[in-house]
Amino acid sequence: MRITPLLIAVLLTTHHASASQAQVVGKLDYTLPAGNSVWTPPFVAEDTFSGRIDSMDYNSSQDEAVITVNTDSLPTLNNHYVELCDGPESGLTLDIISASANSVTVAADPSALGMMPGDKLIIREHLTVASLLPNGANFAGFQDTISIFNDDDTRLDIFWNSIGGFWMDALGTSWDSKVLKPGQGILLFLSEELTISLGGNEKFTHVKTTPTRISASAGTINLVGPVNPFPGTYDLSEIGFVSDFSPFVDSASFFSNDGLFVPSGTYLSNGGISQTGTIFIDGLGNDSSSVQIPYRESTVVSVSSDKTINLAPAVVANN
Repeated sequence: MRITPLLIAVLLTTHHASASQAQVVGKLDYTLPAGNSVWTPPFVAEDTFSGRIDSMDYNSSQDEAVITVNTDSLPTLNNHYVELCDGPESGLTLDIISASANSVTVAADPSALGMMPGDKLIIREHLTVASLLPNGANFAGFQDTISIFNDDDTRLDIFWNSIGGFWMDALGTSWDSKVLKPGQGILLFLSEELTISLGGNEKFTHVKTTPTRISASAGTINLVGPVNPFPGTYDLSEIGFVSDFSPFVDSASFFSNDGLFVPSGTYLSNGGISQTGTIFIDGLGNDSSSVQIPYRESTVVSVSSDKTINLAPAVVANN
C-alpha cells in the first residue's frame, strides 16, 4: 500500500451512546488479513478518574496549563491522558505532563479549547503497543510489521523481536511503551492471516462511547479508527465529520481492509448547498449519504488545512 504525505487515513465510528464506557466481558477474536491493512484498537482502559474542573491556570510562556479537579485523591498518573467531555472540543485528548493529588498539567491553552470550570473530564491510562499486543500476539518474529504515523509526519516501523521478547525498530530500540491514542490506527503488514484475541480480564476492556475528536493536519498522515469492537455497517451520513470538511476540497477516500487495500470510492462535502443540508457527495455530485461502509473499512482523508474533526461514538452491543 502506498499513502502520499498529503493524506490522512481514518477508520470511523458510528452512532451515539450515552455512557462514557461499558465493560466488555470475555474475549473477542479478530482475524487480520495477510498483506496490508489498517486496524484500530477497539478498547480503552477503564476510567482512572471522572469528574469536574474546579479551576485552570495557563502559563503562556510554557504553553502549559494546570487543571485543578474536584478531588484530593488522584492516584499516581504515569502514562495517562485527559479526555474533554464538554465544550466545542469534546472528545479531544490531552497528554498529562505531570500531576498532583488534585491537578494535572497539560500542554494546551484551555481557553482556546473552550474549556470552562465545571466542565467534565475523564482521565484514563494510555494504551501502548505492548499492552495491545502482549508477547507478540503471535506476530511472525522479524517479519510482520506495525507502522505508526506520528504527528510530526514521521513513520515508525516496528516488529516483534521473538528472541528478546519486545517490540523493536530496525536499530534494535524497544518501542513497547509507544502510545496509541484513542482512535489511532496502525498499518499492518502480515506474512499470513492472523487471528488475535482481545478482551477478558485485562486492563483495556472498555468500549469508548463518547465522541472522539482528532487533530487532522495537512501534509501529515494520521491513522484513526473505530473504538468499537462490534461488527456492523454504517452509512456515510453517520460519519460525523462531513461538516468539518472544507466543501469540495477535503475528501474521504475509502479502501478495502482485506490485505489488498484497493480504492473503493472518494467523497467530498457539498457545503450544505442542497435542500438536505451538508452531505457527502461523490465525484459526480451524487448524494452518497446512504452508501454502506463496513465498520472496519478504512478511509483516507485529505485536508487542505489543519483542523479538528469529529468521529461519532461507537454503539455498545447488549451482550
